[in-house]
Amino acid sequence: MEKRFAVTAATGALGPVLVKLAALLGDEYKLQEGTRRGIESIKSELEPVHHLLWKLWGSLDLDVACKNWMTEARELSYDMEDDIDGFTLGLERGDCSFIQREATDSPFKEFMERVKDVSKRCGEMQKIGDGIICNRSKLTTDPRALFLHKDASELVGMEPKKKEIIQLLQKNEMVCILGAGGMGKTTLADLVYHAVGDEFQCRAFVSVHPSPNMTEILGIILSQVTDCAMFAGSGTEPAAEQNMVTDISISLSEKSSGTEPAAEQNDFIKGISNFLSDKRYLVILDDIWDWEEWKVIRKALPKNNLGCKLIMTTRVRSIAEKCETEQGARVYEQEFGIAEAGRLSAMRLRKYVVRRRKFGRAKALSIMRDNINYEIPGMCGGAPFDYCPLAVICLSSAWAAERQHHREFNTWARHILDDGFLSTPSLKPLVQSLCLGFDDLPVQLRTCLLYCTIYPRRYRFDKGCMVRKWIAEGFVSQVEVAEAYFDKLFSRNLLQRHEGEYAVHPIMRAFLVWKAKEDNFIAYDGNQRKGVIRRLSLSTDDEDVLDEDVLSHTRSLVVCGQDEDELDVPFKAIKKLRVLEIYRSDCAQNGDMVDICGLIWLKYLVINSCYQITELPREIGRLQNLETLYVAGTGISKLPTEIGKLQHLETLDVSDTEVTELTWIEKLQYLKTLDVSGTQVTELPREIKNLERLETLDVSCTEVAELPREIKNLERLETLDVHCTEVAELPREIKNLERLETLDVSHTKVTELPRWIEKLQSLKTLDVSSTKVTELPREIKNLERLETLDISETLVRELPKEIGQLQHLRTLDIRGTNVRELSCSKDTNPLLRVVVNMDKLMSPLGVISSSGAEEVISSSSEANCRDDLSILILFNHFGLRCEVLPVRMLRVAGRHMKVPQWVKQDLCNVCSLDIRIYKLVHEDLEFLKMQMPNLQALQLRFEVLPREPVAITDGGFSKLETFYVDCRLPRVITFGEGAMPKLKHLEFKFYTGTASQDYYMGIKHLDSLEKVVFRCSEYNRSDSPGIRETIDVLINEAAEHPNKITLWVNKMERKVFRSGEFEEWEKEFEKKEKIIEKREKVIEAKRKQKRIEEQRLRLSTAAEGRAQRDRNNARAGIEKEIQERICNLEIRERRLREEERYYNIQSV
Repeated sequence: MEKRFAVTAATGALGPVLVKLAALLGDEYKLQEGTRRGIESIKSELEPVHHLLWKLWGSLDLDVACKNWMTEARELSYDMEDDIDGFTLGLERGDCSFIQREATDSPFKEFMERVKDVSKRCGEMQKIGDGIICNRSKLTTDPRALFLHKDASELVGMEPKKKEIIQLLQKNEMVCILGAGGMGKTTLADLVYHAVGDEFQCRAFVSVHPSPNMTEILGIILSQVTDCAMFAGSGTEPAAEQNMVTDISISLSEKSSGTEPAAEQNDFIKGISNFLSDKRYLVILDDIWDWEEWKVIRKALPKNNLGCKLIMTTRVRSIAEKCETEQGARVYEQEFGIAEAGRLSAMRLRKYVVRRRKFGRAKALSIMRDNINYEIPGMCGGAPFDYCPLAVICLSSAWAAERQHHREFNTWARHILDDGFLSTPSLKPLVQSLCLGFDDLPVQLRTCLLYCTIYPRRYRFDKGCMVRKWIAEGFVSQVEVAEAYFDKLFSRNLLQRHEGEYAVHPIMRAFLVWKAKEDNFIAYDGNQRKGVIRRLSLSTDDEDVLDEDVLSHTRSLVVCGQDEDELDVPFKAIKKLRVLEIYRSDCAQNGDMVDICGLIWLKYLVINSCYQITELPREIGRLQNLETLYVAGTGISKLPTEIGKLQHLETLDVSDTEVTELTWIEKLQYLKTLDVSGTQVTELPREIKNLERLETLDVSCTEVAELPREIKNLERLETLDVHCTEVAELPREIKNLERLETLDVSHTKVTELPRWIEKLQSLKTLDVSSTKVTELPREIKNLERLETLDISETLVRELPKEIGQLQHLRTLDIRGTNVRELSCSKDTNPLLRVVVNMDKLMSPLGVISSSGAEEVISSSSEANCRDDLSILILFNHFGLRCEVLPVRMLRVAGRHMKVPQWVKQDLCNVCSLDIRIYKLVHEDLEFLKMQMPNLQALQLRFEVLPREPVAITDGGFSKLETFYVDCRLPRVITFGEGAMPKLKHLEFKFYTGTASQDYYMGIKHLDSLEKVVFRCSEYNRSDSPGIRETIDVLINEAAEHPNKITLWVNKMERKVFRSGEFEEWEKEFEKKEKIIEKREKVIEAKRKQKRIEEQRLRLSTAAEGRAQRDRNNARAGIEKEIQERICNLEIRERRLREEERYYNIQSV
């Protein structure tokens, strides 16, 4: 489907409507002439409407009439698509009512009046649209820039950053400032521009707004550089040059209609290039959004070896990276930490209090005290804000202004994130900034991003599930395209990633919810809405929303359960539903599943973690349009055979259910994803060979012990996951899977990695961790596309040298193995990252070079060969988690009286240092602080307790983020004000301790601190007096720290409660407790019901047995009586014959 003809928030379903109307006019449907004329008329009326909707959407300066017209046009499109789908289905089924309808003048007669009305008003809207587009093209100023310039004095730490940019300019021709929107890039560039601008003959500062007119941008550059040169009084340029500038300026003003845009751009490029060819210039391009646009501008700026300088600011990381790799630019990432954000917020609040002297002292102190907890910067953490100054300033101003209306900060924050985001005047600059970034996105990306808000705040969603929902809604037609859209949204920091799942930042979500409501794209619970509901996010029991008439045209329904609310959803009435997702909600019971299976237009059905659903009805076969069926985490134990009728089903997920067999599997010819992980399945049927389109097969965490040889027929299989199964051997037939990219056999009984593994030429990820594999075959070198190899926790003792030839290999995990040497050569892949525990290496010294390379060196005298090293170590920081060390790492073996001289002379540029010393003298401390500028991780292991605590004060350690102290007794380190400004992770390991009354560590001076870890020796308890008091000191100081500190004691997290936090935590704990209790009640009810049924069955069986025994006994008694009577009769008859013979009587 062409992009412009997909379902979008701009055009509704008008794109698909035009496509479907064109299809009805094709040869497939033999329509009568009158019907064709009616369809052609509707199609011709709607085409200009579709074009205008596409052009107008997103404009902020539309009047009410224009907005109403757009809403009516979109609603018309949805109704028409529903009607066309029904009409087409009737024709395909040969329904008599539809054939009769087709015989009329037009099958869509009821829509003709609405179509004509919308089309008639389209001409009036066209004039408005032309004016808006014209005004938009003249916009050259970012509205955020004015706000930031006005408050530039408030931005913390701008002066040092300005000096750093100037220093970079002195050494580099081009500097690229990278940072999120509102981070202060424009302000920083402007400060540099005014500081050094006078040193250049020509200069220009141009803001490049999204989707700019490049001809006008080039014209602005030309205008500024020529004005600057004339103002400087040069006046010496040749007359020909002045004439050339004049001619181009005339061309700019006239915009001659006979000139092609490309030719016009070339004229400007030549003009600017010729003018600047012999001049020293400074050009700043602010907010570059697109690489192609930058390439156009770059062509106009000549390289003349006169010391010219370029500064570019951008929020798009890929552009900055291209500038660095392709054009030799130096990238400066504009960062703003939580400490700086806290100071900025405090400054803003103080300024507000001073301006409004009407506040009493008590209230002023209250406003200031609320900021001490750094709640406002906390709201701004995470992508896309990252503590950006604009967000901090706006939210601080809003909180100060509305403090009198909200007693608690959390109440105000919920108000802002729910419905007060747009109604708060102080947030207007932030809204403008978000609008700017949102409007820069293509319409398709904007539509997909808006749809991500259909989940509640802070809800995390899966990438694959979201992609499939987009497809079901008609936003995109192909999985690959949808995944590319998702990746673009993530690369632009519009989505956050948390442990493999994604979410929308709460502030960004508040903005997007406003946009979605404005266009009636999504309705949320019982919030105010206009028109019918097309997409509904439901989490409360709102009777108004759940009215059948309101829901009759809904296309998407997402229900996320709440503890207190039991929703009553009239599924039977939502006949137009395409997407249905129910998550942890009691709104659907077994009885409702029949109604759900009657929604014939469903394409996406998810019943997730709904334990009360124990069966799927046979009516599931009616969902002929279903593409995704997800029933994970339910009580279902058997799937009906009618599922085989779902001929369009592409994804089937029955993970974490009680399903035991897959006897129907061969019928799903179009299945691409099959997930049976965590089920009771014990074997895969041989009929799996019929699933020729299968791309993903997950049987992990099951009792499957063998993979069928028929798996070789799955030629399109890309992912095979059998981890945590009973599989002991990989069948040779797997080598036929030429498209296989991921193979996971971890935590299985596999003992050997076969040599035929080399046949899997498409393999990118191979995981054999926690198996009994003892060696890697040399043939592994033929896996040319392999990127990740995990052999951790295996019996492998040696790596084959050929592994270095894998040029695409990026990660090699050898943790928990017996590998003790990393042999490498100059031909080894320089980008390889090896995950390893450093204490397993035999060699006393490991070095990582600045190029990201490592080799094990046998002695310090060989340290000079570090430039030829070839493996990067990604090692476990202090036994906690893997941390990437981007550059050199040095671990000094043995014990030393002080820092060795050879370290000071040759290895002062390492980024991580681990050393054991007896005494840390002042000069060594100064060396570590001032002479090791790249130090990011420092481990100090004291062999002897210092007489006095080592006092770390301000200055130095400018990049240190991790600090580890190992000493026999605590209280060896104190921190002064300004110490270690970027330190995030602080860790202590002590062995024993004596009680002391007056010890002060001073961690409150560590501005960026986020985590403190305390470990004591296994022979000493953490509740011994000295260690316990040290921990208490840490807890008390952490509670007073402006940041929210995470504290771990011997691998157990200790809660650090600040003022008011304990109550919040207790409420959250009680809420979770209620959820668990409710789920336990459901399970207990099911368990009780099952016991009753089993008891009834046992009683019934026992009663039936007794009755049968009684019947048997009765029958046996009767048979015995008959037998006895027969015997008596025979005896009597025998006696009679004897007496007859005695008396000689003839028998009768």
